[in-house]
Amino acid sequence: MAKRYQSPPTWPAPPPGWTPPPGWEPDPSWGPPPPGWQFWVVERPNRRAFAWALLASLGWWVLLVVVLSLAVDGFTPEAAGALLASFLVGGLVAALAVRWISVGIPVWVYPFLVLPFVVFFRFLSVLGQTTP
Repeated sequence: MAKRYQSPPTWPAPPPGWTPPPGWEPDPSWGPPPPGWQFWVVERPNRRAFAWALLASLGWWVLLVVVLSLAVDGFTPEAAGALLASFLVGGLVAALAVRWISVGIPVWVYPFLVLPFVVFFRFLSVLGQTTP
């Protein structure tokens, strides 16, 4: 996890990416920082992982529902609902996995990260339905 310098609210905002050099002292006219102020905060590179993973998962689901409703004559809303559970669980698990990776992940990668989780949970769902 990367750490980022965070100046107190009463101090002037530093330029993006600035870190205090060794021996640096703030201007006394800025006043003291608030009690308990954290100068270094942990910044996760994948802060929006949940949103992107769930959007990717729902995107795959919408695509599959549209294709199946056009291609399969007996595709019903109940079948679409049964598919939705696998896609939501797959998206949530992918989001949890990706959120803690310390490397930033581009948005276009999320659909490819989500798909294996979705396929795995769909396989488990089908396996559970066919087992007596």
